[in-house]
Amino acid sequence: MTALPTPSPLQAAPQLLAQGKLDEAAALAEQVLAGDPADPNALHLLGVIALQRGEPDAALRLISEALRVKPAMPIAHYNHGNALVKLKRYPEALTSFEQALVLRPDHVESLINAAVALAEMDRHKDAVPYLDRALVLRPNAYEALFTLGNVLLHLDRNGDADAVLSTARALKPDSAPVLNSRGVALGAMNRHHDAFALFDEALKVQPDYPEALGNRATALRRLNRLTESRDDLLRLAAMKPGDPDTAINLMVTQLALCDWSAYQSAMPRMRDMFGCGTAKVTPFESLLLLPSAKDQYAYATQYTARYIQARRESPTPPAGDKIRIAYVSTDFFRHAVLHLLVGVLESHDRDKFHITAVALGERAPDAMRKRAQAAVDRFMVITEADDARAAEQLRAEGFDIAIDIQGYTRDSRLGLFARGIAPVQVSYLGFTATLGGTFMDYILADHHVIPVGERDCFTEQVVYLPDSYQPNDSRRPIAPTTLPRVAHGLPEKGIVFCCFNNPYKIMPPVFSVWMRILAAVPDSVLWLPAGGQEVESNLRREAQARGVNPARLVFAPRMPELADHLARLRHADLALDTQPYNAHTTNSDALWAGVPVIACRGDSFVSRVGVSLLHAVGLPELAVDSLVDYESLAIALGKDPARLAAVRQKLAGRAAAPLFDTVRTTRHLEAAFATMHARRLRGLPPESFSVPQLF
Repeated sequence: MTALPTPSPLQAAPQLLAQGKLDEAAALAEQVLAGDPADPNALHLLGVIALQRGEPDAALRLISEALRVKPAMPIAHYNHGNALVKLKRYPEALTSFEQALVLRPDHVESLINAAVALAEMDRHKDAVPYLDRALVLRPNAYEALFTLGNVLLHLDRNGDADAVLSTARALKPDSAPVLNSRGVALGAMNRHHDAFALFDEALKVQPDYPEALGNRATALRRLNRLTESRDDLLRLAAMKPGDPDTAINLMVTQLALCDWSAYQSAMPRMRDMFGCGTAKVTPFESLLLLPSAKDQYAYATQYTARYIQARRESPTPPAGDKIRIAYVSTDFFRHAVLHLLVGVLESHDRDKFHITAVALGERAPDAMRKRAQAAVDRFMVITEADDARAAEQLRAEGFDIAIDIQGYTRDSRLGLFARGIAPVQVSYLGFTATLGGTFMDYILADHHVIPVGERDCFTEQVVYLPDSYQPNDSRRPIAPTTLPRVAHGLPEKGIVFCCFNNPYKIMPPVFSVWMRILAAVPDSVLWLPAGGQEVESNLRREAQARGVNPARLVFAPRMPELADHLARLRHADLALDTQPYNAHTTNSDALWAGVPVIACRGDSFVSRVGVSLLHAVGLPELAVDSLVDYESLAIALGKDPARLAAVRQKLAGRAAAPLFDTVRTTRHLEAAFATMHARRLRGLPPESFSVPQLF
């Protein structure tokens, strides 16, 4: 009778590991090594135990010794890779996982972890085939689905990511990470209500989950639930002290609420927060918190290199008798940017240009969207959520020039431009700073907003328009004024200063100047847009703290129609711009309504818009170089009705000024586009140039 082999002590190890009995499993391995110090299985087991104990260096040493003795151990190569991942030695980890797969091609865990290593190396595209193979072998592998979903998010394949993560969620309905990741996918597709619900659900499963908390705060801000967003961020700041994203988002949200409780302590640290190399907030936030073009450039280039997947293709459209232009935006509805641009869309020379409006997403057909639809040769709606597929769809249209009119503003999709949708790509109007990426060829500007000496603060080539970079709609209607001042809560007599900018643009230094102006001009008031109960309460409290009666702040409710707002705006005597983020459309609204604006020149494009508009409307004397001069000028005009009336009289002919000559602006834009197109046809690279004055 043949004797049965003596069972190895290690046969009990898997069960002990599963039960978390690491000491007992280690004792079995030590027992084997006492008899054979080179036993590869025992060495490997001790390495696995070291990994579970959080000792990756020891694990790596033990597993390496096991593989020296017995190289053909796929599971040892796999765990060798796991130890290297813990040590963040991702290229070596990938080699170990690939060696495991040579020995055992169907090892799903090695495929998944190889993809993880590739993702950590920012090789997300290379990770996809590993995960696809894993899912062929094991279709319901949750870890493969979850990892693939996150990889697709990094590739801006948001629709695909949502589908994969939905399958993962079906396998683990109460997984907070998958709920969070799917929320990210939906948020990237501008489905903010749905994203919020998922982040909220993730936090019910795991209340101390910082990623979901930060994401919920972002969703709340996009839903304009600012107080709740701030509360989430305060909680997150306590969980992650010193985290740059949290600090930046908290400051931006507090500014939107005019909550300046942390302004003095936080603002000096903002430049370091943005420059730390780990911030993920978009460059839009930098326009509020970094006042110089140089600092904005530094952050935008850093951000874009990390978060915008730039693999631009260069399509070659077929030759035609017209230059094919695409204006691309999610904002083809009642939006400030479209209020400025719609007249240009209507004024383009159709004998020379074919104009397409590319609307990113469906919208209810409000009056402005209908006007834009009627203005262009083609109104194209892109509903494809995946940037790669949407970019391919747009490339097929054969555009010569694609113009992004959003930049990093809300719900934009720069991933389309990063992939390339036209041979010439232009940044214009919606984002007044550099995008920081090589995928954009030009930015349209003027010599006020981008001095020649600051061109190196832009990755784009700067094209200088001769008047102002900003277009305007000369058909913008103003309703007849029928209601008196008192109907709007304004005094019958006395100077009405106004600023209808968004509350987040109001910074404490400028507000202090405003309060000194009110104190110096008797019976004057400051007219501001209603921003909700907390905003108004905060501003009144800040006025009181500066010795000004809070009743001198008057808040105007939102008007359903722009024409009605422009009509009531005529009751204002003088508009006061913000700094460092100037009014854009709001300044033009005031000037179009006949209200002079005082603006202070700053150190970036976004802080020089007011100066540009004042020169183009014929009021350069209202553009000043310091807040000291700004304050003095406002007080002087407020105390001298005759002088103020003379300034207002200069706006009587504003319709003929370059700022409001829509056809003039359009012809200058067309000259810029024609030059860009001609350079491309001659095989010349993008280059900065100035458009000559055509009128």
